[in-house]
Amino acid sequence: MGHIKKLKLKIYYIWANLVINKKAIKLTQKLRQRRNIFIYFDYERQFGGNVTQISDADISEILKILEDYNIKSTWFTVGRVLKEYPESVKEIIIHEHEIGSHTHSHIVPLYVSSAELKDDFSNFSMASSGFDTEISGFHSPNSKWSINLLKYLRDYKFSYDLIHCKKNDRCNTLLMRRRNKNRIIRLQTVGDDWLVYKKKLNENDVFNYFKGFLNRIRNGEIAGIGFHPWILSSDQKIMNGFRYFIKYIGSSQDFSIKPAKYFVDDVMEIINNQ
Repeated sequence: MGHIKKLKLKIYYIWANLVINKKAIKLTQKLRQRRNIFIYFDYERQFGGNVTQISDADISEILKILEDYNIKSTWFTVGRVLKEYPESVKEIIIHEHEIGSHTHSHIVPLYVSSAELKDDFSNFSMASSGFDTEISGFHSPNSKWSINLLKYLRDYKFSYDLIHCKKNDRCNTLLMRRRNKNRIIRLQTVGDDWLVYKKKLNENDVFNYFKGFLNRIRNGEIAGIGFHPWILSSDQKIMNGFRYFIKYIGSSQDFSIKPAKYFVDDVMEIINNQ
């Protein structure tokens, strides 16, 4: 990204955070006792703009790893995946994982018009209508949200979205409001597997890379750690490192690991009781 584009992006988010009322939420005593983690997947297949060889069998392998260590996760799914690969999505639901939205066509909300964003929400709604599951979470590609996004999150009855937590920042759970109408819970993620793919690490280094994310999550915080199924399945070393990481957190008593919606429901209860 060029210097001018980075500057424009910085200025936009300074402005956006000024016009939005943003409040950190004090979590319940139960949530303050441990580090609260949700494992999530940006489920894109070929619609994320990358050359992939992923199959339904690869999705089954990931689900089996999660099942082995009794971990339920959140899958932010592109609407076109819902249409083209419904059997894989049904398998995710059968295994009791949460489905969220990663837009219909993997568009970046910040870089499209309000009309394009509205059409994308409408298309995702139609694509998801055939699945017997509640979809209440949204993850913008590249975590690049926009002011317009909040309106459509409200209109389509989403309760939370997800953005990246900057290094050295606290992973606060936020209540976002604009004009007392667009209310959304904002969760944060400490990182994903993209650099693992680019650096071509061995499986032990992959494990340690993922494990390093845990150091950024404090007691009483809720934070996500993200993965892309196509990246995990691109190299057996990456898949093995992922397996070691899931085994590690699944065997530890230090973490509460649930789908993102589980934590959001708890937070909504706090807000409704205030």
